[in-house]
Amino acid sequence: MSESVHLSKLLRVDAAIGALRAAAAEAEPLDDGALARLDEAVRRLLVEAGSAVPEPLLEELAELVRPFQHADRTPDEVRLALAQLAGWVHGLERAVAPT
Repeated sequence: MSESVHLSKLLRVDAAIGALRAAAAEAEPLDDGALARLDEAVRRLLVEAGSAVPEPLLEELAELVRPFQHADRTPDEVRLALAQLAGWVHGLERAVAPT
């Protein structure tokens, strides 16, 4: 990868996503207020993740964000999107971590 990936930022994002996933799993059902708070937390995390990766990876990240941008998303779609986002960040961490 020719452009820098900020591993420390990705590690923080990964930890925060893990906490959000746990909270979303425990909060059953996710009401409108919980979804709104979750959306705001994810938006902030995406900004942080976006500042940690080069431009080509931003396109991949943008694809993962789509479920959070639809007003008619279901709580299960939000949970699945969080899982996909966590997997993407974790995979990126593994790809750039020193061996």
